[in-house]
Amino acid sequence: MEQLSEQDIKTLNRNIKIFPFFRALSYDILFVWTISTIYLTEYKGMSYSQALYLDSIVMLSAVAIQFPISKLIEKIGIYASNLIGGFCYLFFVVAYIFVPSLEFGNFYFYIFVLLQVVFAVGLCIKNVADTDVILSTLKALKKRNEYNYYEGKGNYYYHIFEAIASILAGYLLIIKPDIFKGTLPFFASAIVLIIFIVLSLLIKPVKHNNDENKLIQTNEYNISNFKKEKPMKSLLFDKFIISMFIMTFLFWGLMSQYMMLGKIFYQDSGVLPIEYIGYVVAISKIFGAFSCKYQFKFDLKFGIKNVIIFCVTAILTFAIYSLSYLLWGKSSLISFIIIIFIFFIQSALRSPFLIFLRNYITICTNPASQNKLLSIFSVAQTLGYGLIGLLFAFAQDHFNNNLGLVSLTLVICIGIPLIISSVFFIRQLIKKYAKKYTTIMAEEDYDN
Repeated sequence: MEQLSEQDIKTLNRNIKIFPFFRALSYDILFVWTISTIYLTEYKGMSYSQALYLDSIVMLSAVAIQFPISKLIEKIGIYASNLIGGFCYLFFVVAYIFVPSLEFGNFYFYIFVLLQVVFAVGLCIKNVADTDVILSTLKALKKRNEYNYYEGKGNYYYHIFEAIASILAGYLLIIKPDIFKGTLPFFASAIVLIIFIVLSLLIKPVKHNNDENKLIQTNEYNISNFKKEKPMKSLLFDKFIISMFIMTFLFWGLMSQYMMLGKIFYQDSGVLPIEYIGYVVAISKIFGAFSCKYQFKFDLKFGIKNVIIFCVTAILTFAIYSLSYLLWGKSSLISFIIIIFIFFIQSALRSPFLIFLRNYITICTNPASQNKLLSIFSVAQTLGYGLIGLLFAFAQDHFNNNLGLVSLTLVICIGIPLIISSVFFIRQLIKKYAKKYTTIMAEEDYDN
């Protein structure tokens, strides 16, 4: 078995140094989502429900193409895949600038639909390839147990960058609106994506047998030491995978609506000028940043109980949102303060949940099947986002934009199934893996 050369080690260590920034710039499209609803409703002539349907189209498209995209990643490698994903994001952002408003014809709504599909391709690639980059690098260096730390660090940087971008986006949106028509945040986002593409070129694989897409396998992670890759059919009937899928579908579907609820509420309430929405989103991202940075401490303290904590907290936040809106109305300062604070808490819940589950997927399961498992996990996220997003859009229309009733609908439909599925997931985790695979590195073992 070949050993890593000094140059290989330098290359892999450089990958690790770049990864947090690489992750931060591609985790989401910076500058855009803060003002996307305002941009689509104010400058592109859409209703709130049309903007919500576009969100759902992305995720449902991602479900349809996730497994073919996974096959593509296996064929061309994670490094080329990341470049393709970056270019999909860039095309999406630039095209959003130039598609005409629906005032010139409803036909243009379908152009936006096609752009959502392009974005879905990039999203599917990034969901799998980004994780593979850091996992393959850490495995080659025999540092697999540091995954939580570096994934958390990348998410931490993302939330910091997103906080800054959110503030700037609010102001960029209102600069000479008669000339730029709200497009400046999209130009800023395009610049960020170009930087990401450059970083993608700097992350290099260690060549082995002239295969540029494969990292040298160390003895510890040699694939021959494990069972053969399981077929997809057997994975889909595994109780652990089923329980993970259902819980992720419900949790992520619920939590994916928090941003849209928050943005619509802010826009409708009129308590603060519209350009200040960037500050609200920025503070929420700071909450998210620190929850990512210190999520491994939370894991050390609570272990698999985190699952119940995440799920119960998520349900309570939407219930409080609903009660505040129904009791005091959308224009009340009291409801504004409560709902915006709930918005911050919800932002802090999302990424640690993903890090926690990705970690258990990659340390508890057969490495030969991890790409498929990550794809299943990604499908659960995107399907939950898409289908529950449709429920959100339907409720929005049915209740005439009464966000309190919309939030209450989400709690009633999702709350109890989410708690039940999380209990089943924990039981399966304990039964199959937890006694053997719950070791998380102590804080002092990390390089700060």
